[in-house]
Amino acid sequence: MTAESKVDVDAALACADRIRAPLKGNIYLVAAEVYADGSENSEQMKTQCDRWHEKVAGLVYRGGIEEDDSFVKLNVTTTQHEHAKTLIQLHRFKEARHELNTAWKTLSPDLVIWRINLSLTEARLYFAEKDIEGSAQSAIEALKIAKALNAQDKVSQAHSLYLQLKEHATNNPYACNLGMQLGVC
Repeated sequence: MTAESKVDVDAALACADRIRAPLKGNIYLVAAEVYADGSENSEQMKTQCDRWHEKVAGLVYRGGIEEDDSFVKLNVTTTQHEHAKTLIQLHRFKEARHELNTAWKTLSPDLVIWRINLSLTEARLYFAEKDIEGSAQSAIEALKIAKALNAQDKVSQAHSLYLQLKEHATNNPYACNLGMQLGVC
């Protein structure tokens, strides 16, 4: 993330205590994501990211989150998914796997786009764990849904994963299969 991202997050955090739950929770989630980037060796930052996630979990699990017509949703799936993404950045893969599994369990079947998001995050987690096969298979799952929904931004994310896989495992058959699904091999 950029220095500008941190400046923006800091400005949002300064107002967070005066904002209702959905937006407040999302500010904390974004803050954890922005500050986790490159902070895998900072115990202080890991602790701060955990605190932000604990605040969000408190909002979600306490319940009573009012819809505020801002299109910002805050629920268990979102909370667990965002926490998993932060934990991947912090190289805490076992915890990330647990959070991602919880997100999958709480995913509402009607939220098809979220299947893409979770599959892409799962692909990133497998990649971080150096599991090329798992990463490619999760990316292919995301790609299938993204193509069906014509979600080009998600197809682009799958392509980015493919480039990372290709760089680390040029001749891996699973990575090549992802490339074929993308139409680049």
